[in-house]
Parts: sequence; structure tokens; C-alpha cells
Amino acid sequence: MQRELLTSVEELISVEFFSALEGRAIAEVRVTPFDSVDSVSGSRLLRVEVNGGQGLRYVLKRISPEWDWIMRATDDHQARAVVSWQTGLLDRLPSNVVHGVIACARDGNGWAILMRDVGAALIPSGDDVISVSDNECFLATMAAIHASFWNQPEVVDPALGFCGLRYRYAELSPETGRREAERGRSATIPRLLLEGWGLLETVVDAAVAQVIGHLLEDPQPLCAALLRFPRTVVHGNLKLGNLGLFREERPRVVILDWEVVGPAPPAVDLAWYLAVNSARLPVTKEDAIFFYQRSLAERLGARFDRSWWEPQLELALLGAFLQLSWEKALGAAKGPTEAVRAREWAELAWWSERVRVGAKHL
Repeated sequence: MQRELLTSVEELISVEFFSALEGRAIAEVRVTPFDSVDSVSGSRLLRVEVNGGQGLRYVLKRISPEWDWIMRATDDHQARAVVSWQTGLLDRLPSNVVHGVIACARDGNGWAILMRDVGAALIPSGDDVISVSDNECFLATMAAIHASFWNQPEVVDPALGFCGLRYRYAELSPETGRREAERGRSATIPRLLLEGWGLLETVVDAAVAQVIGHLLEDPQPLCAALLRFPRTVVHGNLKLGNLGLFREERPRVVILDWEVVGPAPPAVDLAWYLAVNSARLPVTKEDAIFFYQRSLAERLGARFDRSWWEPQLELALLGAFLQLSWEKALGAAKGPTEAVRAREWAELAWWSERVRVGAKHL
């Protein structure tokens, strides 16, 4: 299914558009900006209410490489979050997945994405550990998505604008930090990248730092190794801030922010989920891996084979540390409390061992 972009953001938020969308007369559309602690890319968020708030509520997300550092870091010139909607990719997600996207439009040199407001279903920000049942629901849904698109990497071909492995592993590199600093940009994460990467050699042993350093300079050996294994569609940023649940008899899982979706072996999504959400997971990483593995194997049946599962998992775990070791180094060295610092030192030890294991496959 190919969907058409509206011509402008003005058309997207017009009373005519919302009247047609809701099937009733809309006399007023009110748009107000808001901030979200989980929105770190620089994109601009606005709340949209119709008829004085009498009815459904919406969120308008405005994106452009001009102000979105993730788009710049991942070479996103076509707005893959929009391309995911245009190409019908979002329509092909498992039926229990809620993406919220209603329509998209050009917005000057950028794009605008209109979504239903699913804020009430999102996992609250903060440090609270999520429940075992929520964690299992997210892992099972991840496995369902991967099984749905199994061996169909062409659906998210980088030639169509989707995110290739090289840009995935370069997104949070020192080069991104340097480039954003040269642009005079003030987004929080790019400002922290150089500080975190500068600490890495002080918090991990020399062999681990050397592997990570070489891959930061050139991630191609990791990308080439991963490309030897079956691929699927990976969301790429399954942090809890992008996830939510409608807690119904059959729970529906909210998954937002499709701006780094692309082709990869399935464990690439799993490894990032473990790394970025580590402080809030209710089980060990080993238990989470086992649950996901079992869920994927049940869906793939005879297509699941440990001969490819184990090496792509080990490589993906190495890749996740390549993406986030800067943050874990910052936490270990400069965390706000002794408990946080101790937790991050334990993280560094666990992930360092994954680097040693994964490097054997390069």
C-alpha cells in the first residue's frame, strides 16, 4: 500500500482534514507545543485538540535534518519514519501493535507526522523497574514483528531510505559528537558523547577498548559479520520511552518512533533493548534473552536454528555495547549516586565480556 503525503502541515491540521477524519463537523483546531523527556532527537512536538478539546486528542511531530541530530547522524534525508507509513510497512505490523500514525505531510524542508495521542498508555519515564509481565509482552511482540518480516530485508531496503547497519552503529559515535559540536548544536546526547567516549579507556580493559575503538573508526567488520545471518525488520530503538501498553484482555503494544527502522538480524533489536533499558528490567539479561529466543523459535518453527542464532546474538551484543558504552562509562565514572555508579560498573563488566565473545566472529 502506497500512501500519499499531504502537501503542507497547514493542510494536515485544517478543520477540513479533521472533519473528514472524525466524520463530524470540526470548527476549531488548536495546536500547542509540549516537551517530552523521552524525545531527545530535537524533533518538535505539538498537541492537537479539536473543538475545544471535545473529542480525540492528537500529537503532531515535526521533523527535519535541520534540527534533528539523529536524522543527520543516520543519513536520513527521506524521513524514514514517514517512509515507513508511506510504503505500508506500518500497516503490516502484527495486529496487536499500535503505531498511532494517521497521516503525514511535507513541512517546508521537513515533514510532519500526525498521530493519535497514546500518552496514557506509555511507560512512565523514570527509574522504576517495569513488571515481569510488561517485559515479556514487549519481548514477545518484538519476536512477533521479527517473525512477520522474516527473511524480507528488502521491505526496509536502505535504497528506499531505511537505516543500514553502518549508520546504525555510527549514530552515537565520537564523530557524531564532534560534528554536532562544530555545528554549534546543543542537544543533550551529542554533548555527552565526547565526554563519555573519552572515559571509556579508564573503565574497561585495554583489549575491550581496542575492539570498540577499531569499530568506532570503521564499523564495517561488524556489519559484514552480521550480514552473514538471516535478517528481518528491526525497529532499532525499542527504549521504554517509545513503548506502551493498552492493558486490555489482549494487550496492545504501543511502539513509537520509527526513525531508525531498517534491515538486520533479529538480535540487533534485542541487544539494544537490553542495553538501553538495563536499569529498569525486572529480570537478568540472560533470562530476557532466553524468553525472547523461545518466543522467536515458537514463531519461526523449523526456520529457527541455533547455528545462526548464537553467533548473530553474540555479534549483536557486541554491537549494542559499541552503541552505548559511552553512556555506561559516564554512569560508572560520574553517576549521581553510589548505587548508580555500582550498577554501571556491573554493566561494564557484563558488556565487556560480550565484546570478548562477539569479537571472535569478526
